Amino acid sequence: MKLLAITGGICSGKTTVSAMFAQLGAEVVDLDKVGHKALEVPDVITTLQKRWGEKVMTDANQISRRAVAEVVFADETELKFLESLIHPLIEKNVNERTLQAKRENKPAVLLDAPLLFEVGWDRMVDIVLFADCPEHIRLQRAKKRNWTEIEFQQRTSQQIPAEEKRKMSNIVFDTSQPKEAVASDVERFWKSEITPH
Repeated sequence: MKLLAITGGICSGKTTVSAMFAQLGAEVVDLDKVGHKALEVPDVITTLQKRWGEKVMTDANQISRRAVAEVVFADETELKFLESLIHPLIEKNVNERTLQAKRENKPAVLLDAPLLFEVGWDRMVDIVLFADCPEHIRLQRAKKRNWTEIEFQQRTSQQIPAEEKRKMSNIVFDTSQPKEAVASDVERFWKSEITPH
């Protein structure tokens, strides 16, 4: 079984590519979603409430992801603190899902990992895939998600530049192409690397 990861800039089409891999039979683990779930763990809620106070809490006594984003993207120290809390939980989830996928004889596990290199998770995987898309298209996509240009730039500045990530990756998918073209690139890769006959 191959352990893959896909990374790329914000709004670069990682989720679209991941869905294509899922259709081919890969177990996809969305590390952002796993991270969001980690914010629901009672110990994590208590720790963050103690550190940042009521401003990061919702009326339902849950963590407000948007409020947390405002805190951590404005201050690198706080971002590092959050990561030290959340990343071990994410790694544990990845290990559990990988073992489960092995038991189910899945041909591959794909980590959808925006911060793959930043966190050093590339060391866990066999092949790193990169979703490549020009910044102006990514910004358009971000605006469709109701992000401001400032939010987009803030988050982008917290990541390793896309150019560098591309160089550090093994395979590049051009996600500015029509979906059909991306799908055929993914299928070609799958046949040559995951299920070669």
